[in-house]
Amino acid sequence: MSDVLSKIKAKRNRATVPAREDFLLKQNPPIEEENNVEGSDSLVIATDGQIIDSAASSIEQHSSPIPSKGQIEALRAQLEKYPEIIRHSAIRLEKELDSRLTRFCKENGCTIETFLEAAFEEAEADASWREKILKNALNRYASRKKAGKLRQLITQLEKAGV
Repeated sequence: MSDVLSKIKAKRNRATVPAREDFLLKQNPPIEEENNVEGSDSLVIATDGQIIDSAASSIEQHSSPIPSKGQIEALRAQLEKYPEIIRHSAIRLEKELDSRLTRFCKENGCTIETFLEAAFEEAEADASWREKILKNALNRYASRKKAGKLRQLITQLEKAGV
């Protein structure tokens, strides 16, 4: 049986494929952030695909495929300038509001999370705006509590066989 398998493997002809060339990585074009946020630095992509801060690019030699410990530490020091990000649980939104918010954020080049962060920062800074938002939020919360109680009642009645 193994003789038959070895004959089949010997007869099998595989086409040879030319070596892959990554043209985009050879050109090494700098990529800058589109939004010039105050205090932001531009980023470049090295030939090995790493994203490197332009301030740290004097340290980085693009021909070196393996980063040194000093380069990694320089990148970590640069990263320390930015706030730490944590993952938050899923946010529940009204269906129609979710689609409007998603469309708004896509049109303006931001994410829902970053928009929420900025809106909260602005609300903290402006007491009158914060009061309007909080009043709206409390109304929405009360409405959701009522809807939740209705769903619970419907489920209980269905289980009871009514």
